[in-house]
Amino acid sequence: MSAILERISAPEGSYLQTGTSSNDETCNAFVVNADAVIAEIYYDSDTTFSTNLVTTLGLSTQTLVAGQVFFCRSDKKFSRIKLTSGSIVKH
Repeated sequence: MSAILERISAPEGSYLQTGTSSNDETCNAFVVNADAVIAEIYYDSDTTFSTNLVTTLGLSTQTLVAGQVFFCRSDKKFSRIKLTSGSIVKH
């Protein structure tokens, strides 16, 4: 139970990401703050940024709607995320 609470309580804080530059803060989840398109997203274990997960996660060519919540797999964290447009809050 404590592992679940840790994942949803954002123990590392929250970070607002806007614009098109990359943000490398790790997170367990992110919430779409304003309709967004994601260009790049990686797991924290991918330190060379070689596997962009946009296609794997079904996010390519998709506009994510404000209010949507995305959780990472339980054994991973999201790392670098680059937006094409919109904004997200990383938790």
